[in-house]
Amino acid sequence: MKSVDVAIVGGGPAGLSCAIEFAQLGFTVTVIEPQAPIIEKPCGEGIMPLGVMHLRRLKVFRHLDPNNMSPFLGLCLINEQGVSVKSNFAKSYGLGCRRENLSQALYARVREFENISLLPALALGLTKTSEAIQIETEKGLVRARLAVGADGLRSFIRRKAGLLGNETKNKRYGLRKHFRVKPWSQHVEVHFRPGIEAYITPCGPWQTNVAFLWSKEELTLSKISFDAMIEYFPNIKAKICGSEALSEQMAIGPLEQKCKSPIADGLALVGDASGYLDAITGEGNSIAFAQSYALATIASSALKALRGPLNKEQLQPYAKAHRQIVSSYYRNTKIMLWLRKRPLLMSMLIKAGSFCPQLFSLAIEGARTA
Repeated sequence: MKSVDVAIVGGGPAGLSCAIEFAQLGFTVTVIEPQAPIIEKPCGEGIMPLGVMHLRRLKVFRHLDPNNMSPFLGLCLINEQGVSVKSNFAKSYGLGCRRENLSQALYARVREFENISLLPALALGLTKTSEAIQIETEKGLVRARLAVGADGLRSFIRRKAGLLGNETKNKRYGLRKHFRVKPWSQHVEVHFRPGIEAYITPCGPWQTNVAFLWSKEELTLSKISFDAMIEYFPNIKAKICGSEALSEQMAIGPLEQKCKSPIADGLALVGDASGYLDAITGEGNSIAFAQSYALATIASSALKALRGPLNKEQLQPYAKAHRQIVSSYYRNTKIMLWLRKRPLLMSMLIKAGSFCPQLFSLAIEGARTA
């Protein structure tokens, strides 16, 4: 049996950034993750400026492989007629980064802390006693004063804690594949078609990630595959035609996951485990990093003052901070999902923005950072 201050279930970006945050404050941490050290995930792989800032603050950036990442200046929205409009970030830049590169860099940073231990095991149970939160794993029991669920969209910890929300009616899915293609833009391109979008992210000097988000209710496919989806985007297909595939296609979904609360007695949730709406705004990693920072900052005082597990009341400030962190994400994502269901209106807005790109860029950036 192992006893630590903080036990984190999930070794993705959310869990590892959370481990680093607590370790920097002097707490002992165990990360429980059966797939360590490299966890692949289908995503657009674009890290927004806030996420880049957190990676620098956590001293993770220096571990990233430059051959598997590319900075980008902002977003480029493209309608079905090929009309485009760009929105540049005001003060910083985003980062297109292979998920395996991000994972390796975070684990390299984690290994620099003597007070972080890694347990390559599957979590099997969660119980609370008066003395500790206990996480049962296939390699034994882990006791902690705070348990953190950072185990993604299908969070086991969220379900075991009774925090699982109602099943979503919004069935959106994602799929991605990488190609050895020199990026043709310094922006993340978002191509809109009825029922589906394509996201083109530069991920290195000779790497480009092509990802799709789609709705089963709006798009009829005889087979869910990259080859079937690329047919909706002949201009993208022409640019990657004949190039070497650097990864197998990988899909995920449904994306929306509802959560009753990000806290329970002795437990907090971060990242996708704490609830998720959609990947259309590309803010997943940035939100996870911000939540990890908030949780460690808020919980540190109670952890230093108490010997036993934290209770729900002591974690209420994190619940409030969590709401503040995700508020603009949910607002902007709901707007984008509403617009994408109205392709004619979306197309008209992109066309209007192309006539006044500076004003369009200011509006998008203002909404994103509000």
